[in-house]
Amino acid sequence: MSSITVVRKAMRVANAANEHILSYVSGTRISQVGPLLCIHYDKPLWWETDAFQALDIEPHEVVASVQAYHPGAHLIAVVTDDPEGVIAPYAALDYKTVPNEPMEIVMTRDFKAFQPAEERHLVHYVETEHQRSFYNSVIDADEPHGQLKPEQLEDPKLRHYYIEQDGQCVCTARAILPGYAAVNIEPLCTHASYRRQGMATSLMNRIHADAAKLGAEQSVIVATAMGQVLYSTLGYVTVAYIQKFVSQGWSRDNLAGIATGLP
Repeated sequence: MSSITVVRKAMRVANAANEHILSYVSGTRISQVGPLLCIHYDKPLWWETDAFQALDIEPHEVVASVQAYHPGAHLIAVVTDDPEGVIAPYAALDYKTVPNEPMEIVMTRDFKAFQPAEERHLVHYVETEHQRSFYNSVIDADEPHGQLKPEQLEDPKLRHYYIEQDGQCVCTARAILPGYAAVNIEPLCTHASYRRQGMATSLMNRIHADAAKLGAEQSVIVATAMGQVLYSTLGYVTVAYIQKFVSQGWSRDNLAGIATGLP
């Protein structure tokens, strides 16, 4: 598994990209809580009001920092090279893995010897209001991270791409260039009826080519297990995992009021 230096570099890119996206989402703030990165949502995102990230920190120190903060409904995202091995220590501190929320995989690709690949499908870069509306046609309007806002068209750190097929927007992705000579790509989505046709590969190849031209030397992706299979074929390697924990008393039933009761 990768060294802690490699992991820190990858997470620095991913966190900077996430911070940039959250700058467009009202009611959020990012702070340092002891040794932890904390994202707070005035209005719950999905269900949590606070999300903590821990990297190379002992579980008892993580939990002590979280409890001292007195969070609302929250999760702890532990960046680790041993996702199964951290479960028992957190269980001893009354935390369990998040039900129905899969572990994520941190992956990177180096662009030092980059060579553009052929695109099997035409990939569009969103530049106009019409393209923005078309891109948004397949993005849930209630998902604050996903919808492309008008002002984001002028943001030099953001680039949005899509593939059109049969008059539909069938494959989309966003590239974030937060600095550090790197690009973060998320989310990549392909319509279920159009998968396994090389569309995601074409879209990723276009993003890689554009990012390399803009000076990116590395790409960082926080992937699902399904995405890991695709990204591995595109030259990405796994550098760490993100195991997520919630308190033992957590359930979606007892959070129903939280998700609807805040402004």
